Amino acid sequence: MNLSERQYRIIEIIRMNGSITGEKIAKVLGVTRSALRTDFSFLIKSEIIKSKTKVGYSLNPQKPKKIDSSSLKDINVTEFIGEALILSEKNSIHDGIVEIFTRDSGTIYITNGDLLSGVVSRKDLLKAAIGGMDLSSLPISLIMSRMPNIHFCTTDATLFEAAEIIVKKEVDSLPIVEYSKELNGYKIVGKISKTDLSKVLFETLL
Repeated sequence: MNLSERQYRIIEIIRMNGSITGEKIAKVLGVTRSALRTDFSFLIKSEIIKSKTKVGYSLNPQKPKKIDSSSLKDINVTEFIGEALILSEKNSIHDGIVEIFTRDSGTIYITNGDLLSGVVSRKDLLKAAIGGMDLSSLPISLIMSRMPNIHFCTTDATLFEAAEIIVKKEVDSLPIVEYSKELNGYKIVGKISKTDLSKVLFETLL
């Protein structure tokens, strides 16, 4: 599935807000609501987002797709994009613990401004919790793995390439990113996890 840069930005805005009206999205992007009509229509038909009256737009849970095993190397990773758990470097370690267990996630992606700057796992949080640290006052950036020691895949990667990184590097998930020339760094679009890959494998066996 080929998405435009603006469509990726729309997805990111919705992900950051949970649900948001078209007017507010247009304001963030600096365009009119009518200018986004085609983008919204495409994303809804692609089942990436959904729309609800008086609520606005929100991300649509991914539905399983029938996969031909012979085409796995040709499938773009964004076709199975998942919602990433993102916190700012300024959030506390305590914030991270609350979020990762509330949302039942395995990894937190940390940002500096709009750019990916670090990764925190459940193991990192556990070490901090049993180490007698003041979790409420210390920033989560203190325990994160930093760039460039972060494994990720870009939006043009294939599902096979993402799976190869996950298996070889023994990580639970990868952030899916796109490079921003303006900001000179990587912006998080979503994630791909071992669970997502297991679902794909299951589909190939049906």
